[in-house]
Order: sequence, then structure tokens, then C-alpha cells
Amino acid sequence: MILLKDNTPEIIKDMSAEEHELMTTLSGRSLKTLIEENEILTFPNSFQAGDGDQYVLTTSRNQDTSWQTQTYNLVGFIGKGNAEIRINTRFDVDGHYNFLHYLLLKTQNINLFRYNVKSNRDDSMFDLLKFIFPKYLNEALSSGLLKMYDSFDYNDCKLKGHIDVNRHIKLNQPFMGHIAYHLREHTCDNHIIHLICYCIDYLQKDEIGRLLLKKDELTKRNVKLVQDLGKSYRKYSLNQTINRNLKTPIHPLYVKYRPLQKLCLALLRHRHISYNGKADKVHGVLFDAAWLWEEYVGLEEIKHLSADRASA
Repeated sequence: MILLKDNTPEIIKDMSAEEHELMTTLSGRSLKTLIEENEILTFPNSFQAGDGDQYVLTTSRNQDTSWQTQTYNLVGFIGKGNAEIRINTRFDVDGHYNFLHYLLLKTQNINLFRYNVKSNRDDSMFDLLKFIFPKYLNEALSSGLLKMYDSFDYNDCKLKGHIDVNRHIKLNQPFMGHIAYHLREHTCDNHIIHLICYCIDYLQKDEIGRLLLKKDELTKRNVKLVQDLGKSYRKYSLNQTINRNLKTPIHPLYVKYRPLQKLCLALLRHRHISYNGKADKVHGVLFDAAWLWEEYVGLEEIKHLSADRASA
């Protein structure tokens, strides 16, 4: 694993073959290109729309076989296969994301008297994913409600689809007016909505997660909407839901649901962002530290102006 800091030149002397390949892949390529060709999540999500002309890093080879690297405004983690690069802010120490967590808490309007960043680096890094969920959820739902064809089994008196003879014999002896049948419907109550429901359940078990899910009225409204749409999600186990999402692609009409689906899979599987286990793809999550800092400063200025007006 290679540890770097943002906007800082660094000399790297020892790299494995996989780390060298990852460094070569990232060097001099715009974030926009990396997002289009790989599986990278970003915050803010405007990079997904193509506003990503900045670089993750650039490299050059020194005469003594070492590598000179230069990072920029992006922080987070990015990997390929077994190689991984973690970029911290210059204000963080020991490989943790303390300052980044602080900026995310402030810009997401979450007030905690005390918030302990996980001592384990992997857990600290994994916690960052939770902060992305509300924004990805709201942006996905802004494109419309996701409807997909899905198959359902019924046993009632409202026959609509194909009769399931074996199940009918098993369930309806003696006959009481119900018929077991199988129906394919175009519905919002589908496996992707079920995945989001499971992710909401997961976040509600965590203090930060609960605060994120009710950080503003839009997020609260969208969380309730998803829970109402996916009312049957508990009919399927979490493993079944994850497997269905790994196998079934999202229709291009609902392209904004793809980052949300990928994020939910990462949170529920408690692993790095790696979609479908493709080792040849670069994966990770990156935050624009400059955007976060400007957002933080702007919020602090508004707070001080409001306080001055109140005291005047």
C-alpha cells in the first residue's frame, strides 16, 4: 500500500509490480477518463457528470529508478487488484482521515459533540462511504422512480399470470378459492430498491448513519419513499438481494442509480468499491478536498454573519 498526501510531491523508492501498474494507470489521466473507464465513486458527484478534468496524480521516473509523484486536490483511496493508494489530507497523521471526517461532518450539517474516527485504517476509510449515501440517494431519485420487470409469486383469488400448478396443489388443499400463480410485473418494488432498503437499514444501526439519513428534509423524504416502494424487500435475504444486484445491470435510462447501487453493495459487503470483482478495473472513492474546504469556509462565514446580525 502506498500512502500519499494531497498537493504534495513525494519520492517512492520501492513499489511492487501491481503498484507500478496502478501508478502508471493513474498518472496523467484525468479523473473524467478514469470514471468513464473504471469503477470510481466521487464526492461531490458532479465528477460523474464529466466535471473531472483534474488529475489524481502525476508521476515521473528518476534516474535512480525511484518515482517522483505529485498529488492534487483529491483525497481518498484507489486500488487495482492487490495494489492500493491512499491519499490523505496534509493535516492528517498516521494514515487516518481525521480532517476529512471533520470536513464531511461540517459540510453535511451533522453536529456531534464527540466523534471518534476509527483507529483501524480500513474502518476509518470505510466510514467515509457513509457520507456519500444521502447525496447519491437524492441524485438517483431526482432522475425518477426506478421501475423494472420482476417476477412475483402470488396465492390469492386475483388470478393475473400463469398458474403454478405444483405450488397450487401444495398450498390450496382443500380448495378455498385461492389460486397460486406467477406474475411478471413492471414495478418499483424491485431488487435495486430492495438493496437500497437494506442499506438504509444498515445505516440506521449506526449513529452517523442515522444522522445522515435525516440530515435534511429532502433526504428524509427520499428515505421514506424508498422504504414505501420496497415494502417487500424482506421477502428476500440480504445475500439474495446482493447476488441479484451483482448479476443484473441497470437500464441506461436510470444511469444515476449505478453509483448508488455500487455504493450500497460496498457498504453492505463491507469491502472496497469493487464491482463484480473485476480485478482489471481501477476502483475506489475520491473526495475533492478543495470543494469540501470551500464549502466549509462558506458555511462558517454564513454562521458568523448570522451571529453578528443576531447580536446587532
